[in-house]
Amino acid sequence: MKYCFGIDIGGTTVKMGLFQEDGELLDKWEIKTRTENQGEAILPDIAQAVKAKMAEKKLVKEQIIGLGMGLPAPVNEDGIVQNTANLGWGYKEVTRELEELLDGMKVIPGNDANVAALGEMWKGGGKGHKNVIMVTLGTGVGGGIIVDGKCLVGAHGAGGEIGHLCVNYQETETCGCGKKGCLEQYASATGITRLANMRLAKDEKPSTLRNVAEMSAKSLDTFEIFYYFLMHRCKFAVNPYSTVFVCLFTLFCVWTAGAIFTLIHFFLTPIFVPFYILSILKIKVFPVWATHDSVFPDWKIYCTKWIFMILLV
Repeated sequence: MKYCFGIDIGGTTVKMGLFQEDGELLDKWEIKTRTENQGEAILPDIAQAVKAKMAEKKLVKEQIIGLGMGLPAPVNEDGIVQNTANLGWGYKEVTRELEELLDGMKVIPGNDANVAALGEMWKGGGKGHKNVIMVTLGTGVGGGIIVDGKCLVGAHGAGGEIGHLCVNYQETETCGCGKKGCLEQYASATGITRLANMRLAKDEKPSTLRNVAEMSAKSLDTFEIFYYFLMHRCKFAVNPYSTVFVCLFTLFCVWTAGAIFTLIHFFLTPIFVPFYILSILKIKVFPVWATHDSVFPDWKIYCTKWIFMILLV
């Protein structure tokens, strides 16, 4: 029996799993992501955890096919990342370094959202489909796109990356990637926590969040936080009372228009019914001075028919 490891490196924890080669999960656990000192301890910690699990399960290197690893950053074909927003890495040869730490075991890294999308296509919600889009939410925000069974990675490994698209050009704080206003600053776990802290600092209103020792996205009312963001941070947001007024006014206009058309339908249908019947029978209904011939003209037949049908509908 052959085995493999699946590793997901996040900005807070590294989630790890031991699998059979057919994809059956045998064990899973996690370790803390130590990002201090430019994340120098992350790969050694992973290697140590893998070796410990192999010893626990009495597995030898020859039984391990390899390690598949998801990273929160674009990864090229050589397993190299240029920069990571949440791990502290700059340029790093991930494949080479981890293979050396694991005594030559095969390591294949990829963008975390891309490999997550592949996993969903193979064994998860996308099973049986060749075109899949996946969004990952955690310390950051990632996106994976699969077209015809293949990952859309782009020229630099960031083809499906959505976390660092700018969604707020008025943002003054800097994202971990160095830009400002990235989606990750609002929709990720850390982004939601950041918005909550901003809201608490705005005034002294009572809140249960003030009693939370260590705030996280799980302890927050996400709707309330995003409401604050939309109302107070985005320039295009409007006053909530104006929003309610616009919605009610729109509903009133729709209702009024429906009532008017109903009245038109009610009063005009009896008028057009006889014209419709006469047009079908081609009975003379117009005086000579009203038309160039004495027979109901074809164009009037068609117009009458269409108007009658529209009113019935």
